[in-house]
Amino acid sequence: MSLRRLLFLQYALFALDAAAYLGTSPPTIRRLTQYEGLPAYQPGPKGHIRVRFTDIDEFMGRYGIDRVDTDKIVDEVLVSLKEKGKK
Repeated sequence: MSLRRLLFLQYALFALDAAAYLGTSPPTIRRLTQYEGLPAYQPGPKGHIRVRFTDIDEFMGRYGIDRVDTDKIVDEVLVSLKEKGKK
């Protein structure tokens, strides 16, 4: 596993980025956290959820969900995070 991937796994993603990683929509991510046991947390009072990459991977493995082309998605999300000013 590359260093870039290892560092990326430490991020907690917003629902939009988690949805891109899973190939679904943000409302589906919220439903998965509410009803299907995908771990998430709310860092502030505004209701935005965050999901850790390691939790997404574990969830996908538990339900036998195949990943879409993850390298492409990781690159897209890294670019998105960089544009948002996150390191």
